[in-house]
Amino acid sequence: MIRMLSAACVAAGFAATLAACSTVPAHLAAPADVRSPHRALAPATVLAGAGREEVAEAGEWQDLNRRVAPTGGAHAR
Repeated sequence: MIRMLSAACVAAGFAATLAACSTVPAHLAAPADVRSPHRALAPATVLAGAGREEVAEAGEWQDLNRRVAPTGGAHAR
């Protein structure tokens, strides 16, 4: 009974998903048509959000790990 109910729920969800996808946007239906409405594209920079990295000085690896480890949580001292 549970398997049949589960299968019915999956089938209903799949049918609802297909029904929601029944209309295709114009810019996807005819991508080569220049008259179809489209969203303006904004250029994105490749380096957006990149930061400058500094070379760490040589030292004990345990000290370096403590310096870069996240603070708080279950393993905090």
